[in-house]
Amino acid sequence: MVKSKLIDDIIDLVDPLDFDRKRLFEVLERRINDDFKGGGANNNTQSQTGKKQMNRDLTYILNGRLPRKYGEMPRSMGNFERIAPS
Repeated sequence: MVKSKLIDDIIDLVDPLDFDRKRLFEVLERRINDDFKGGGANNNTQSQTGKKQMNRDLTYILNGRLPRKYGEMPRSMGNFERIAPS
């Protein structure tokens, strides 16, 4: 019972994002096909377009949720205590 609570607290602390495996597969398949067709980024404009497409793909796969930013406090700390930075 104690292990279960510890595991639950760890999962709540990490707060992994749910993602749609079907959407991930669709995006990966499309990107592989684009690479084989020669859709690589050659200049700055294509690079910017690639970044926008990647952001759209990630939003689609992650159902619009954003990962927690570096340094941002988790929503739930459980029985953990933050010791640094103080």
